[in-house]
Amino acid sequence: MAPIYVCHQVSPIVLPRGGGRADEVRGARRPMFMLTRVGWMKRPDLRLAWQGKLAIAILIFILNAIIIFYIIEFRRLLFSLRINQYKKGPLVSEKKDILAQARDQDIQRYVLQENGVGYWGDTVHGLNDYLNTLGIHWDDGDHKFLDENLVDVFKQQAGQDSTKSIEAVMTKMNPAVRARNKNYLRNAVFVGKTDFRKTPRCFV
Repeated sequence: MAPIYVCHQVSPIVLPRGGGRADEVRGARRPMFMLTRVGWMKRPDLRLAWQGKLAIAILIFILNAIIIFYIIEFRRLLFSLRINQYKKGPLVSEKKDILAQARDQDIQRYVLQENGVGYWGDTVHGLNDYLNTLGIHWDDGDHKFLDENLVDVFKQQAGQDSTKSIEAVMTKMNPAVRARNKNYLRNAVFVGKTDFRKTPRCFV
């Protein structure tokens, strides 16, 4: 029995002239031409695999660029100020350390030496030497040059934030006494500043 051959008629694809679908086809052929002629990829499966790998590589490159921008440049946008020269800053202490120093558990030291360490705003002041001098020269009025209410604030609120209490006492003084007390606190008994490196200001 002779074999029977069946022929299927395939309708030709007619593309419109000038624009439309023809432009899209020509645009799609351009990368194919680069793959077949320059990349020597004749097989369609190789070209398809190469296109997928190229798309993944582009996505990885974009993600890495975003990460590098966030690590390097985003910090510069937040903190644009740059310090070209280093300088020795003031001595800083954490507030919990000041509180621990003011409430020392050594009973003997606590009895022999009154503790007057506290902070006013962002500055730390210690009246230990002043209080010790008053303990020795208790009957000499020349050594009592600080306002008694101000001294009581440091003694009663040792290791705490005394800003509001100090400001309240300062407002009741006359200008001359207020200036004298401020100068003594800022110069003679100034210890340092509170440490802000562990605050949200430095962890943005």
